[in-house]
Amino acid sequence: MKFVFKILAKYVRKINARQFKMKLINLIPNIIFDPKLVYRRKTYEIFTKISNSQIYYMNFRKHQEQQVAYL
Repeated sequence: MKFVFKILAKYVRKINARQFKMKLINLIPNIIFDPKLVYRRKTYEIFTKISNSQIYYMNFRKHQEQQVAYL
């Protein structure tokens, strides 16, 4: 079971890194209407809808962190 969570953790970290990069791209003012950037933003929004398993894992991590905080 721990092995499965390790794999999930790697996957979630990769997603978070991608989201952070895309946030930086989205911080660029909308004055720049580069078609490639616009296309990349749109495809990113389509393909990064969070699945139920990812939501479950995020909630699981939050719960774990809260337990550690209480100790």
